Amino acid sequence: HSTFYNTVSNVYGTGLQTEMAMALWIEAVPQQLIQSVLQYLINNILYTNKVHPTTGIVGWKFLLETLSQHNRSDVALQLVLQDTYPSIGYMIQGQGNLEPATTLWELWDSNVEGPSMNSRNHIMFGSVGSWFYKAILGIRPSPPGRGVALGFGHYTVGPDAGVVNMLNTTSAAGRVATPFGNIQVSWLVSFPVNCGSVPEQDQLKLDCVDSEIVQIKFASYGNATGTCDGGFNLGKCNSANSMSVVTKACLGQKSCSIFVNNGDFGGDPCVNVPKHLSVIAQCLFQDNTYTLNTVVPVGSTATVVIPILSSLGQTKGNLIIGESSRESSVIFWVSGKFKPSVVSGLVDANFNAAGDAVLVEVLSGRYSFWSSNQ
Repeated sequence: HSTFYNTVSNVYGTGLQTEMAMALWIEAVPQQLIQSVLQYLINNILYTNKVHPTTGIVGWKFLLETLSQHNRSDVALQLVLQDTYPSIGYMIQGQGNLEPATTLWELWDSNVEGPSMNSRNHIMFGSVGSWFYKAILGIRPSPPGRGVALGFGHYTVGPDAGVVNMLNTTSAAGRVATPFGNIQVSWLVSFPVNCGSVPEQDQLKLDCVDSEIVQIKFASYGNATGTCDGGFNLGKCNSANSMSVVTKACLGQKSCSIFVNNGDFGGDPCVNVPKHLSVIAQCLFQDNTYTLNTVVPVGSTATVVIPILSSLGQTKGNLIIGESSRESSVIFWVSGKFKPSVVSGLVDANFNAAGDAVLVEVLSGRYSFWSSNQ
């Protein structure tokens, strides 16, 4: 710290992303400066460089991991999802890249560099892979000192709230091999939907009760096939105005009604063909559910992180958590407290230090956790 921190500009070195991230990662930053150093790094990413890295192969690892270690996985996720140069997404499908990658490049700009030291199948930026399982799946071995075997004898599993339901990230699944066996985890955000299908000259009504309609997931005035239970598919007849008409009438409303006729949809999309309006709308804050399934290998124990998701209407006060891998679902967390239960292997549960997640202590076994709001 004393060697590299500039007390005039309040940055490490010249304030590059790598310099700031590495200082935080190796814990060289004094406690009283951590927030200001972290905020400088975030501002540099989001505003100075418009959600792009300025790091090379070394700094890329520290950048992603530092953000997650300081509860800003939301910023790291934006970097990973970026698809303009320089970014991982640019390699894969970025605008202007005429050579889409199927393996990681050695350089951010391998597509325009010459053949010297320019591999198209290189692990140099591969640290993003470890970030996927550490942050998005939340699989992290515990440090020494817990009285358990190293190498995932005890570990933490489950993403933080900075990943779940951010930037349309609503599910993830994967596994990590350990000396004790495979750690498996999958998580999913489930949203309630309001659905209807009525013939022309009838009225379609949607109602999210005490919530609101936040997205029209499907809309078709024509001869769509399917059902509300199984989902719909567009038919050969479909009004091009279907989505815009329904969106205008319903988005942001608690409820809406649409009279189904040719005139409101800009004319008859297919003359002499029986038509109906089919709509699937997504509601907000109405029994939205987060589920996390995991397998803890024999010989291991784990701390399962259940984030409190404000995006689903969850708070410390209204959060309920249950486990449903057995014959029936058992609620073991309600009103901010752990309820000792008959779930085998479930030891204890408490809020984390930040108060933005519940930490559930479990023994080896298979678990299916869910959380919602009362």
